[in-house]
Amino acid sequence: MEKVKLPDELVNAFKNGKLVPFFGAGLSKNVGMPTWSELIAKIGESMGYDPPELISELGDYLQISEYFNVKNKSKGPLNKLLSDTFRLINSDSNYWKPYELLLQINPRLIYTTNFDNSIEYFYNKKGKEIQPISTVNHLIEIHHNKPSLIHFHGDLNFSETIVIAENDYLNRLQLESPMDIRFRSDLLENSFVFIGYSFTDFNLRFIWHKLRTLLNPFRGDYGEMYPSYFLTNRQNDIFNTIMLPKGLEIIHIDVEDIKELIPSFFEALLKHK
Repeated sequence: MEKVKLPDELVNAFKNGKLVPFFGAGLSKNVGMPTWSELIAKIGESMGYDPPELISELGDYLQISEYFNVKNKSKGPLNKLLSDTFRLINSDSNYWKPYELLLQINPRLIYTTNFDNSIEYFYNKKGKEIQPISTVNHLIEIHHNKPSLIHFHGDLNFSETIVIAENDYLNRLQLESPMDIRFRSDLLENSFVFIGYSFTDFNLRFIWHKLRTLLNPFRGDYGEMYPSYFLTNRQNDIFNTIMLPKGLEIIHIDVEDIKELIPSFFEALLKHK
């Protein structure tokens, strides 16, 4: 692997405590958490599709989750499926390395769209404090002397906060929930780095739409925004061409094993601590 060269602005943000990691499913999948395609297959299985993956051909995961809710006339069965699936943390996994490095980086603020509690689990296992934030009460009672973990799309411990089905996303597009207001504040003060997302991940596109909408009244054109970043092991000219003018810069790290992408980035950061 070639030496990792990080942008100067990213390094400066890190040194000044202004770099916020925003984690997707790529962080936790190696410790037992399912990918979106695996989760949709579980929905297909519970609905009697054979093979279960067949349901993925009928819509995207937002539509399929909404379909599951409508068919069951309730969010209860989906919440139970999520709880049963995402609580199966593999505590014996040999791949907690990204979490270990995250502890060394020790960011004061972390965002995630993941529902699982793998970050909290690892911090607690190592005797480190972290405060999960997923409800209005959490936002009110925040302790600024502890690192915060914001579950932007909900937390399994509070099923009413989960954002997974199409209606959940459409409701959040109003940009007026307490979580969105907090996000607006953090975006104005920090650079974000999106970690564990794919180029086609709807979560990433949704969040970036929100970022553009939230900051536009305050920051003028996109060139005046604080820069944010997207970590990947692949080049994608379409994504880069569309997103770079909007303030999202690709950090490309050439690794043979995708498992080494996040550790390689964190190790490069730690050289500047």
